[in-house]
Amino acid sequence: MLVEVRLMRHQGRRLPWRDIDTGKAYRGDLMTVCATGGGDRPVEARLVLTDGKPNSLLPPLHEPMLTGFGADVFHLRGIERLELADGVHGVVQEWRCTPVR
Repeated sequence: MLVEVRLMRHQGRRLPWRDIDTGKAYRGDLMTVCATGGGDRPVEARLVLTDGKPNSLLPPLHEPMLTGFGADVFHLRGIERLELADGVHGVVQEWRCTPVR
């Protein structure tokens, strides 16, 4: 599904709505990956380039959950891998997704 994604958090901290609305928008195909061995619960959401190249536009969102939806918008929340000078951390990340028509 072709979507435009705006990040709702920076390093795990929630951004003000004005920063979300005016922040960078990433456009690509939203893909989910399910665990091996079956199951219908996604374990990872990815936003990849629309030209078929394998690189991601954003870090993967692990254990994504649908947290809200409205007219032409939905929100996903999950865990993002964050690499800092003091090590690797898992932080909460939220994506505001708008389908592109």
